[in-house]
Amino acid sequence: MQQHHSTAKIPTILYLSKSDIIQLGGNSSHLYIEAVNHALTLHAKGEIVQPLKPYLRWRGNENHIADRIIAMPAYLGGESSIAGLKWVGSKHDNPSRSGLERASALIVLNDTQTHYPLAIMEGSLISGMRTAAVTAVATRHLARKNFSDVTCIGCGPIARMQLLTLIEQFPSITTIHLFDLNPFAAKNLVETLHQSFPDLKYQIASDAQKAVRQGEVVITCTVADKPYK
Repeated sequence: MQQHHSTAKIPTILYLSKSDIIQLGGNSSHLYIEAVNHALTLHAKGEIVQPLKPYLRWRGNENHIADRIIAMPAYLGGESSIAGLKWVGSKHDNPSRSGLERASALIVLNDTQTHYPLAIMEGSLISGMRTAAVTAVATRHLARKNFSDVTCIGCGPIARMQLLTLIEQFPSITTIHLFDLNPFAAKNLVETLHQSFPDLKYQIASDAQKAVRQGEVVITCTVADKPYK
């Protein structure tokens, strides 16, 4: 009996580092806004599969709400369907103990016909900017038109991406109000944002309540500092 062997080649897997993603425009909000709008539209049409995400914890690593590794799979339909997984780790004391950011992530994308992997990407920047894009889309539909004052509670890496996105998407913004339990974090965020947006005003509040009262749009970018129960 004659055997027929497939001539199909295994797809080449693309690897994108964080620097690659930045060079492709991944450090700006525009790509993420477009992608989130597209995903939300497909979600409304029922063309997305998004299972519940499992939280991986183990003994000795279960006392803090931010200490976990999460698997986040999803399928996106439409004309250019794709499937994938975000594998995101978080450790609340990474900055103080290891000099690392709290969260890290890896994204794997799979072809929806063969199920073969197509790409592996560093995911921390994508994850943070995607989160910020959801905030911007919600702000576009829910916030007062031509608002000028934004408040951000918490001044870490996620806050930087949230504010970068809002400033890029809403030119009416004139003033950023900040509060963080760590005053150095707020100061560092002001210095970082000022480099890209020197014409804006930045005010660091003495407490969260004062900051919230000043904002027409309020963002919370905090991690609980109490044991997980």
